[in-house]
Amino acid sequence: MDKPQNQQKAKKKIAPVNGAKIANTEGGKAEPKNAVPKKATRTKDGEKPKKVDRTKQAAATKKVVQLEVAKRKADFLEVYKNNMCIVASSCLKAGMSRQTFYEWRREDPDFASKCEEIEELQKDMAEASILKQIKEGNTTMTIFYAKTKMRDRGYGEKVELDHHTEVELDFSKLSDEELLQYNELLNKMHKNESKE
Repeated sequence: MDKPQNQQKAKKKIAPVNGAKIANTEGGKAEPKNAVPKKATRTKDGEKPKKVDRTKQAAATKKVVQLEVAKRKADFLEVYKNNMCIVASSCLKAGMSRQTFYEWRREDPDFASKCEEIEELQKDMAEASILKQIKEGNTTMTIFYAKTKMRDRGYGEKVELDHHTEVELDFSKLSDEELLQYNELLNKMHKNESKE
């Protein structure tokens, strides 16, 4: 049976509430198109829905983030090792900023320790290369090694600095007041030297 035309027109003329777009539904009820569905009081199985523990959910999310960061750190350490401990190019290859590297190093003692371990291995490698070149008769490497590693045996370069400077003063250009100030200053210096 058809509905009278008046009822059909009334359905179409429903005014939107608070600017929301209204969709005509069967049964004569109008609902906003963007309406949030009401929470189900029962699941499909007929049970009440379980409450979400926001604390547990936040802890789980935090754990996932920590695991992701730990993986990124481990991946970076491998790149750092293969890249001879060069920070800028290691960060570029790992797809991260140098600031992130320095932040991790500052805030994570374990990460910092692993970086230092890799850096020490690189130094050992370089030293092994130097020693190999010395064995092969490379004079430059022998001199370099002696200057850096054998200073206690007198092979280091000594630099002596003379910190005594002589200054000639022309007292004829000083006023009487400046001469008195100069004399007081000399007396203070002599007193300090005699105390020592």
